[in-house]
Amino acid sequence: MPITYPVSYSTVSEVLTTLPMIGSVSNITSAHLATYLGKAQAEINTKLSRLYSIPFTVEVPILQTLATDMAVYFVLAQRIFTQEKQNKSEWPEKYKRAIEILDDIADGKIMLIDSTGAVIEGRGDIAEVFSNTMDYVPTMAEIDITDESVDKDKIDDEIDRRGL
Repeated sequence: MPITYPVSYSTVSEVLTTLPMIGSVSNITSAHLATYLGKAQAEINTKLSRLYSIPFTVEVPILQTLATDMAVYFVLAQRIFTQEKQNKSEWPEKYKRAIEILDDIADGKIMLIDSTGAVIEGRGDIAEVFSNTMDYVPTMAEIDITDESVDKDKIDDEIDRRGL
């Protein structure tokens, strides 16, 4: 049974409006386009699920744009373009830019805004845990408790912190 993807960020019509030539390729159906949109949405959700509750219950215009651009790229790269045509196209760069924007959203550098202009709040049910020793090599290994090591940087930083 083929995988089906839910699609809510963008539409087949949006893909066809963005790049009308896709509609003139006879072997690509609306179902194919919906599959590519679903793949784009799955990639978006994967990147944003740590920071936001998925699925979004409001329309998020930037996600519509990103999902549409990503789906167009998937169609072109997998169904239409030869390698030579792809190298001359703007779409690989648009896809890379979409991924950069998604990474910035996932890192909290860019806030998501819904279609009314309201900021979408991030998840409140998870938090990162930090430690003052997290950047050092652990003293003991879980594999063998007799295997202890000392991180020289940790010792030096501790001496500096104490002013010794």
